[in-house]
Amino acid sequence: MNNMGNIKWVIDKYLFDEYEDRLISAIKKSGAMVYFYDDLCGKTFKEYITSNFTDKDIVIFHGSLQHGVKLTYLPVYPGVFMTINNYECYKYYGHYGNILLNEDYLMMGLNDLIRNKEKIFSYFDEYRHQHNKIFIRPSDGAKSFAGQLLTYENFEQDVNVLLQSYGGIDTESLILVSGLKDIKEEYRFIVIDGEVISGSLYMDEENMGTYKAHYDKICTDQDATDFANEVVKLYQPDKAFTIDLCKTKNGEYKLLEINSFNCASMYGNDYDAVVDAVNKLAIKEYKDLFEI
Repeated sequence: MNNMGNIKWVIDKYLFDEYEDRLISAIKKSGAMVYFYDDLCGKTFKEYITSNFTDKDIVIFHGSLQHGVKLTYLPVYPGVFMTINNYECYKYYGHYGNILLNEDYLMMGLNDLIRNKEKIFSYFDEYRHQHNKIFIRPSDGAKSFAGQLLTYENFEQDVNVLLQSYGGIDTESLILVSGLKDIKEEYRFIVIDGEVISGSLYMDEENMGTYKAHYDKICTDQDATDFANEVVKLYQPDKAFTIDLCKTKNGEYKLLEINSFNCASMYGNDYDAVVDAVNKLAIKEYKDLFEI
């Protein structure tokens, strides 16, 4: 069987406009094929996948987390590298410990945070004096909501806005709470089959706070790359995943979070190297599964 010819990448159309052309070019250069799913195509995601691919195809997905989760239940292989429970904060934070940026975290139900406003802000008093804010994010790997900053003065209003967002947030959701930190750079590293393949600087002092990430900056900081390689040794949630690191104002490197490779932006990474590594991993996983 011609392995590369049987590799089919499925990309959520319009989701990664900033680098879609570069990714397509890298995939085609590798000898694999590219397919697009568009919500307006007249088919559900499940219908599109099952009507276009069989177990004879080696399928690799890159797109939304929602579609990635659905793909884990469909008969295409490998599809995604996504053991979703392995991205739960309560599960992986214990592996990383004090290398985490938010190593001072608390975990509780969202309703407990609402009930204990004074106690929680008092706990993070050091940061309250500096910023009067706390950081929260869901523990769940499916990211039921994006990380949020809550201010002491506008706490009730901030919480009410959050509860009405994302289609409604369950107040019993398990959340992580931490103090606000000062960082100057953020990096995304892509790990394939236990190896750091590429890294990208996507946020620095030029664009911090603008929410306009860099999509053209490869990581040239060897210290950041060395730190990523140390992180890989501690815990690997999947055969392919991403590591987000930051450099703090005092020059320390810390771990921000880990994410599914298939559903995370590639920013300014080396697309050729990443695609080649993922193709090889997909072929290996497919052969192992079907004992070829």
